[in-house]
Amino acid sequence: LQTTWRGLVEAMRYSAIGIGPEDIKNPSIDTIQFLEETKETRTGSPAQPKFVAANIQLYDYFEPFQIIEAGGKKIGVTMLVGDAELAEIAEVAEADYVRIPVAEALANVVPKLRQAQCDVYILGATMSLDACREIVQQYPLFDFVLAGCGVGEPTREPEPIQVGDHLTSLIQIGSKSMHSIVIGLYFDSGKLTSRYQRVPMDARFEVDS
Repeated sequence: LQTTWRGLVEAMRYSAIGIGPEDIKNPSIDTIQFLEETKETRTGSPAQPKFVAANIQLYDYFEPFQIIEAGGKKIGVTMLVGDAELAEIAEVAEADYVRIPVAEALANVVPKLRQAQCDVYILGATMSLDACREIVQQYPLFDFVLAGCGVGEPTREPEPIQVGDHLTSLIQIGSKSMHSIVIGLYFDSGKLTSRYQRVPMDARFEVDS
């Protein structure tokens, strides 16, 4: 978690970091100690990310969602870990990490995101593609769903899912951090448009030892 924090904060200036299955295998006391150490630097600074998890709780250290303001727009972000993925690590996950079923978490978070009236809604989901598609069908709110359980390379283009008059782009992150996904957001006469690019982490990028 500390390595992820330093990389995303110092190098990429992320505004939100999701909590995944591997994170809740860590001793909770170590996670709490680290979060306490960074708590002061995170407060009130847009350059410092918050840890976001809609269906994982560790006392009050994780936010169920985050509202990010950038370019005069509001971006609502939430993160989920699938029920199946949590069940797989149930025997090794620390008991202090409270795990909430996905359906219950969504029923709690989605109304609050709607109330925030964001310009863009993003869901990070560590779960199967089929589970992501089910969420999109049930909650046609999210503009982008970032699926963290994809296998191999990310697809060349996002998968469009149309529900009524709402379009969601399902984006596969891929495996082993071999690619970064770049999404450019544009508003033309109030309508959201986007550009997508998958960037391979190849020899063009120097390794920081």
